[in-house]
Amino acid sequence: MLNKNYFIYLFKSKKHLFLITCILQAIISFSFMGKLNDPLSVFSPLLFNYVLGAATAFILPLFIFSYVHNKKAVDTYFSLNMSRNTMLFTGLVYCFVAAFAPYVLSLIITFINCIVSNMQASLINVLYLLLTACITYLMVIVFNTFIYFLANSITDGFVILIAYYAIPLMILFAGEAFTSSYLVGVNVLTDSLYKILIYLSPIALCVVEYTSITFGGYVYEYLVSSYVVTVVYIVLFTFLLFKSFNNRKVERAGNYSDGFFAYPFIIGFYTIICLFIIASGRIINDIYGTIILYALLFAAYFIGNFVYKRKFSLSKLQVLLFVGGVILSLGFNYSCEKTNGFGLSRMYKFDYDKMTYDYYSGYIGEDNESEYYEFFKSLNDEDKSYMESGSFSLSVVTSTKNHELVDMMESYRDYILDNYLKTDYYEYYHPFVITYNDGKDGITSNYGMDALKFEDFIKLAKDKDTDVTVWDYYGDSYRLIYDNGEFHLVSTELYSLYDNLGYDAGNAAIEKSIKEDN
Repeated sequence: MLNKNYFIYLFKSKKHLFLITCILQAIISFSFMGKLNDPLSVFSPLLFNYVLGAATAFILPLFIFSYVHNKKAVDTYFSLNMSRNTMLFTGLVYCFVAAFAPYVLSLIITFINCIVSNMQASLINVLYLLLTACITYLMVIVFNTFIYFLANSITDGFVILIAYYAIPLMILFAGEAFTSSYLVGVNVLTDSLYKILIYLSPIALCVVEYTSITFGGYVYEYLVSSYVVTVVYIVLFTFLLFKSFNNRKVERAGNYSDGFFAYPFIIGFYTIICLFIIASGRIINDIYGTIILYALLFAAYFIGNFVYKRKFSLSKLQVLLFVGGVILSLGFNYSCEKTNGFGLSRMYKFDYDKMTYDYYSGYIGEDNESEYYEFFKSLNDEDKSYMESGSFSLSVVTSTKNHELVDMMESYRDYILDNYLKTDYYEYYHPFVITYNDGKDGITSNYGMDALKFEDFIKLAKDKDTDVTVWDYYGDSYRLIYDNGEFHLVSTELYSLYDNLGYDAGNAAIEKSIKEDN
């Protein structure tokens, strides 16, 4: 299926980008010559070159196959003495070689650099890097070419391609908007979205597969599955690409990109997702803010249709569809408020056996220090002066053995779930945050804690399994101790002394030590 003459023609006519990529990757590789000092540093030049190769794989199909969007060029190319399959296959092979060959060159230079620097390079990692570059570059080339062919002009092709790449990001924005507005106490939805959207984004797959090899860690769990998904991408979009290219009509070149998966799908998807984001934001309770958002979205909807049809007009059906979307989004917001996010806030249940620790943190500053006045009034004059000198962050780390404290926080979380959507959002502007850790997923809750609950919380958090620390604006840390019914701040360095002897006895011991030193 490869036409050698056509391949040579492509190389001669499109050689500039290929040569520039080779030169840049060689320069990067040679710039690290003799400077490798640890195993991880070996991947530094390869990372830059991997990104360059991926950029080449992204851009090159837009040049190689631009003829399908030019009325004169498409007639010339499709009249050549070779089948469309051969023409497409040869173009894809050239794109792959132009992206992959420079990276192989950089890998060889880096390998020589390892010998010069007396560094041992893992052969298995080198093979993984080759495999990763091979399949990810091929995936990007096939995917980009297929999306590019959905359009009927060069400009439309570029716009639609970028729009498709941004789809996973828009879904994530929508998920985070919904979570932050209606799900109190859990981040399971966005955590799950992150994992799912990795597989829906060719760019994310490229990043995950490379970082899995070079840095390992959290993303390593995605390595095998991402390879499988990448191969599925290649097979699926290669099939769709050849099918669409063979059925492509010459008359499409230069016309409106009116195929369903071109502008109609893009405009429809982005309008729906933006309506969802607006409906998921609590700003919808502000009538003026809501009107402004819907007006801006309608303007974007209007502009999108202008880009699509090249004229300022909307049909009655398009207007009715937008109005219907607004009504549905308002209904969605109402349903979320009445059902507390469809009950998803309560899908997480605390389990002592699974959790390893609890972490609580809060902010105390000028805007909310009055809330804690009753609590702070028990401090002595010196401590009061300290607390009034600036803003503070407070953290509490406790083991799950402190069931009494955990149960209190869980009951308070239930209270917040019942009242969150009935309360002014401003009350949660300065949150007290609770985090559970089960060794895999962190579950967080954001809400304001009133002074009474805060004092009860601190009293329960004073046992040996719990540390309470206060940091001031300058980064100094103090420990909070509870002694004889009062709270006291002591320096971190002296905490063990006060903790063992008590506040009064600790002060006496320090005074005695000072007198002995003098």
